[in-house]
Amino acid sequence: MKNLLFNITRSYYYRACFFVILTACSTTIDEQIQALDQSMNAELVMSVTKWTSHVELFAEYKPLVVGEITKFAAHFTDLRNYQPISKAKVTVSLLDGSANVHNIIEKPLRPGIFDPAIKPGREGVYSLVFKIEFDGIIDEITIPDIPVFESREEAEANLKESDEGDITYLKEQAWKTNFSIDIVDYQPIEDRIKAAGEVVKSPSQKNTISSVSGGILIYQNDIQLGDQLKAKDWLFTVVGKNIIGGVEAEENLNLEYLRAKTQLVREEANYLRQKELYDTDVIPQSEYEEHELTYKLAKMEYETIATNYVEGGIQLKAPLSGYISEIWAKPGEYVSVGDPIIEVTQYSGVLLKADIPIDYFDKINEIEIIRWMYRGEWYNSPVNQIDHERQLDAGEVFIPVWFKLNNTNMLPGEYLEIEAIIKSEKKALAVPTAALLEDFGVYSVIVQITGESFEIRNLKIGIKNSDYTEVISGLEPGEVIVINGAYQVKMASMAGDAPTHGHPH
Repeated sequence: MKNLLFNITRSYYYRACFFVILTACSTTIDEQIQALDQSMNAELVMSVTKWTSHVELFAEYKPLVVGEITKFAAHFTDLRNYQPISKAKVTVSLLDGSANVHNIIEKPLRPGIFDPAIKPGREGVYSLVFKIEFDGIIDEITIPDIPVFESREEAEANLKESDEGDITYLKEQAWKTNFSIDIVDYQPIEDRIKAAGEVVKSPSQKNTISSVSGGILIYQNDIQLGDQLKAKDWLFTVVGKNIIGGVEAEENLNLEYLRAKTQLVREEANYLRQKELYDTDVIPQSEYEEHELTYKLAKMEYETIATNYVEGGIQLKAPLSGYISEIWAKPGEYVSVGDPIIEVTQYSGVLLKADIPIDYFDKINEIEIIRWMYRGEWYNSPVNQIDHERQLDAGEVFIPVWFKLNNTNMLPGEYLEIEAIIKSEKKALAVPTAALLEDFGVYSVIVQITGESFEIRNLKIGIKNSDYTEVISGLEPGEVIVINGAYQVKMASMAGDAPTHGHPH
């Protein structure tokens, strides 16, 4: 049989009881150590690692020899949580189409590790099939081209050791930590603009409160920018004091109110009298309409004063509910008729104001989704509306951009980390950004070579966002990388005396 290259390590072959759990064996610790010392004959141990969408299989076993029972240390990991599978039925089969051998194991030797056995009947090249049934899942893993040798010497002569990763990190270590892996593949990748942002109010209606009389402005209550008002809240009083030709003259608003009221009473009585004369054809229509107009003007003047009138001044109220967005006149200042005092604004939702780097000016209208970090979690929203500054001062490096957001509980004034996602149809070889390790600007990932061997691989990267990072060189599709736990594996490479790869079982 010609030389074959497999994942093979020189190791002390495993036993039915794990060396690491000496107390579970029937012999004493001293006897187990003595037996282990006697077994240190550096036998060849083969290994195979395969992944499905549900499980990872890492199996170690001695080369298959005709007439000899070969036990497997089959490590099964549930990829949903990277924990050992503790309850399962495992079937191992050696198939060549005619002479098929099977063995079924109903429970693990210890959580995650099953020890099925096979006794080949003849030399040849077979398919090795592992079938696992657990938690309603049935997975079947086939390893083709598995040789069965006539003798142990033939196996030694024909099998060659393969290169493995230079970092050893045992399954038992990974199962005890927050560990996860991912298979490298092509992913949709978007360019994302990182920016600092602030939550601001979104105005929907504004109203300016202006003085309707000249005089001194008196605040009813202390008010500040951002204060919330209700419609018809009493805000100010304008006390009648006019400046005419540089001379201060008192204007008695009480007399003005009484004059307007008296004028209305007089004009109303005159109007009613003229209406009776008009109805009996004593006066012409034109004369009647003249008296009617005079009455309406008197009524309008009175209502304007009476609506805001209080003794000693003119009362000004909030025309609508909202927030104070501008203050132009301060308490004690003189205001003339028509002078603006404050602006009241109603808001519908909030806006997200982002300072976008000026390098992305041409990309602003291509922004499709806005993401923000709020109290430790990422949120996203389709972009409903974009507005930005059209003119910038010389030397400006950021463009203020406002995004309209709906259905958010964020409070105005909060500062956020923002990502603006630009429309893209691009697919690229990419890895989860969480898998990246960085050392002085050099990015790398931990690549899983076999079940318990790893290596650090430097990458050249392209587009990088919070979810995925484009890989320009350094990885191939189908390779397996560590996401959670990469730092622990890297530290294992620096620990010095790492455990040997083919650990005893």
